[in-house]
Amino acid sequence: MLPNIDRSLAHLALTQGTFQLAHDLQPQLPAYYDRQFLLMLVSTLLDLASSILLNVGLLFVTASVAQMLRGSLLLFVTALAVLLFQKPLNRFHALGLLSCMVGCQGCKC
Repeated sequence: MLPNIDRSLAHLALTQGTFQLAHDLQPQLPAYYDRQFLLMLVSTLLDLASSILLNVGLLFVTASVAQMLRGSLLLFVTALAVLLFQKPLNRFHALGLLSCMVGCQGCKC
């Protein structure tokens, strides 16, 4: 029978050994997964910031104005995607954008 100290050290060595073995068997992810994670993290944080600012803005404006601003966000994101990233805007996207803008105008009345 091992003393308590030796038993805990043996358990620690066994645990570290199995961890090292399990760590060696894990598949390595490609480097572009890190880039995708960072892009997702940035977009998530920006969405969180916009939600916080919208809720703070609701203290100072009426709800209909806040909804119109939220609906017009789609227009600005589309404009930036077309201008900065040269993404083509097909007719289905344009129709969806137009219907959202008509809906925002209907909220104004």
